[in-house]
Amino acid sequence: MKENLMCLARFIVLLFALLLASSVQAQDTLGYEPSVVTITGVVASDTFPGPPNFESIQAGDSPEDYWVLTLARPVFVSGVPNDDLNVSESNISSLQLVFMNPKDYDKYRKLLNCKVKVTGTLFHAMNGHHHTKVLLAVTIMTAG
Repeated sequence: MKENLMCLARFIVLLFALLLASSVQAQDTLGYEPSVVTITGVVASDTFPGPPNFESIQAGDSPEDYWVLTLARPVFVSGVPNDDLNVSESNISSLQLVFMNPKDYDKYRKLLNCKVKVTGTLFHAMNGHHHTKVLLAVTIMTAG
């Protein structure tokens, strides 16, 4: 009886480890710029604390509105060799969107709170205005 319980316990531990490993492997792997990626998710506007401390709007930091893409499933972003900034990041489930042309906010506003497909390039956060670990410089966004 004791041997059966030990076998069952080992089986459960092994099964859990396999399930955990398969969920990690199931993450899509994406690359930083210059690689072009296309990602699907829901885009929404969010307000974050800005200058001077980037910590708390209630404590006096300026509010900053940014658009964030929330992914249906987390992704893995592969780091760039010999690059201290664009490092590997796992379980990325949201990306701050960056538009090179400010007029794109008006162009894509009708897609807020909708499922979208976004094409662009990824880069790692590098300053206080970046509120997700990885950001997406948008080339095009369509309903999706």
